[in-house]
Amino acid sequence: MNQSVVKQSIVEAHPRLHHYTTAVGLRGIIESQQLWATSIAYLNDAEEHTGFYDRRLRYLMLPPVRDGFVQIASTATGRAAMVKLGGIEAAAARSVEEMATLIREATLRFNNPFITSFCGLPERHPDDGLLSQWRGYGSDGGYAIEFDTAALEGLLKIEESTFYYQYSMWGDVEYYDQDTGEATTQPETIEWEQVLQNAIRAYVIKPTADRLGNLLEPITALSCLHKHRGFSEEAEVRIVALPTNDEIFQEALKQGEKRPRRPIEFRPKNGVLVPYILLFGSGTKLPIRKILVGPHPDKIKRQRAVQMLLEKHGVEADVLVSDIPYLGR
Repeated sequence: MNQSVVKQSIVEAHPRLHHYTTAVGLRGIIESQQLWATSIAYLNDAEEHTGFYDRRLRYLMLPPVRDGFVQIASTATGRAAMVKLGGIEAAAARSVEEMATLIREATLRFNNPFITSFCGLPERHPDDGLLSQWRGYGSDGGYAIEFDTAALEGLLKIEESTFYYQYSMWGDVEYYDQDTGEATTQPETIEWEQVLQNAIRAYVIKPTADRLGNLLEPITALSCLHKHRGFSEEAEVRIVALPTNDEIFQEALKQGEKRPRRPIEFRPKNGVLVPYILLFGSGTKLPIRKILVGPHPDKIKRQRAVQMLLEKHGVEADVLVSDIPYLGR
């Protein structure tokens, strides 16, 4: 799957990003100047973090596994081994199933990603927001906070230098139908898939643990940025943060690591305690450029309340009202 790609940064692709939230969420963000990153297992997609393993991983693994077995079969000893395994195709299919199952179980057990989500601005009427997002807030309406992406990226770098994470990144979500063989669209996705396939091919030819050692980044990125096509209107961009587990953190401390970990917090939602971590803060200010008040019968009253909230906390940002005539019923 070697493809020629032209990489485009998140800042270039999305100079501004929207974060949709409730009135309570908006107040918390303005008051604390922090964003919540929620454990991926508690998001609103039934296939979060599992869709990639259940749909696309095997499709990606089959070509490099087959290539590895073809190379093995180039010697007399290797050909004999392939015959015992029922031929290259049978051996490759069995190996893909075994390896995919192991990768799925290991990463879902040890990786606990936390996600903060943003939406790219609609190409037409960007100050109206996305109807699909406003519908999600029903009769309560909603709010969209517009961020300057370049400044947000600067805060991410500060976060990574201040706190110790097992892994962190951000990127565009890749959307798929049931057809797991469709082409990827994001350059970074193509790059991660190539790293994954190269590592799998090398491991098949010479199965040593070190050859799979560089899979954390591509597996985490690909699984956390994989969503069903039904969510594609959102043009979602995600921050993905993996707080390090105790074992890795203790080893890092022995090696001289000075950065603390972000503590995991919990908030109640529909009777469930939802794990989350707070991002940013510690004297930094979020690069808020605009607040968009969602469709609602009292949207003008809400607009004025948001203006007062911003004034109270010294946040300079425009407050606009969506013109979408949705009443939330």
